[in-house]
Amino acid sequence: MMMEQTLERRDYIQHSLDKVELTCYYSAMSKTEILDELPNLTKQERDEIRRKLTEIDGESWFADNEVLTREEKALLDARLAAYLEDPDVGSSWEEVESRIRARLTR
Repeated sequence: MMMEQTLERRDYIQHSLDKVELTCYYSAMSKTEILDELPNLTKQERDEIRRKLTEIDGESWFADNEVLTREEKALLDARLAAYLEDPDVGSSWEEVESRIRARLTR
């Protein structure tokens, strides 16, 4: 009887230690730790994270309820006026997209 209790106690202790070890191994990261780790990820890993965030949030990162500041409105008005004055100045979407993709693949 004493031997069985000792074995049960050892099993319980070992089981508890295993749980502690797993808890330590799978400890959660803080938001700060996650953000600090992002630059260390590969492009493929960052793309995976983007896809997951889009899956979770959908397109809600386009905040429809945010109001533009006076400075933002002035900047948009100035750019629209410049475009209306000379629509041929600037870059086509294809050129802009190409530059963006080139920067992202570095």
